[in-house]
Amino acid sequence: MDHATVVVSGNKVAQEIGTTRSEVWRLMQQLRGLGVDSLIVPAETLADVGRSFVAIGRRCGAAPAGERLAAAWRAELAPRPVPGALRAMLSVGRQPGRLSGILAAARGTFLDELLVHLGAVNVFADAATLYPQVGLEEVVARAPQVILELRSDPAPPALAATLVRDWRQLPTVPAVRDGRIFVIAGDYVLVPGPRLPRLYRDMRQALLAAAAGGAGAAGGAGAVGAAGTAGARP
Repeated sequence: MDHATVVVSGNKVAQEIGTTRSEVWRLMQQLRGLGVDSLIVPAETLADVGRSFVAIGRRCGAAPAGERLAAAWRAELAPRPVPGALRAMLSVGRQPGRLSGILAAARGTFLDELLVHLGAVNVFADAATLYPQVGLEEVVARAPQVILELRSDPAPPALAATLVRDWRQLPTVPAVRDGRIFVIAGDYVLVPGPRLPRLYRDMRQALLAAAAGGAGAAGGAGAVGAAGTAGARP
């Protein structure tokens, strides 16, 4: 092969190999020195992701296709507010079976933007970092009405039930008290790319269930989509 092009999301590669974005840039420079063309696309915000489709299309000689994809993708992510302006928490990383090491998504992330498009309020929007580790006291103080557990790995019913049940430690939190905890799991959930509309639809379905009383409030567990979105009373 005389020529190759590598396209990566700097943030995603840094997460996968446990390094920094600056190190990813250095690695890309090394690839260029070997004659391998490379393109790093930021992918933290929705605007970043939309621009990446156009940039990749141009680099691959398919600019019109990139622009069409970006336009269709943006249309699917148009604001669709759920009534009630629910106060929500986005939990994006913790070990099931224990309520510790909780990572939340804050303002400046594509996940927060999706939540805002759905008319909800991110209770950790004002955090100092994009993905802060939050303590149980903070969760109690911010009192989310809905908790969305977002996971990149599969969550079969038993695991989803465990993730929901873990929150029993915080019975005074409105989301826990009212059974408004939802698990959205799948390999598309935390990846800022073309499949974000699928996550957007799942998030909206969960918020609609919460606004209607929550799957748990109705008794039992609910499921949304093939990836397995579950809501249950802890």
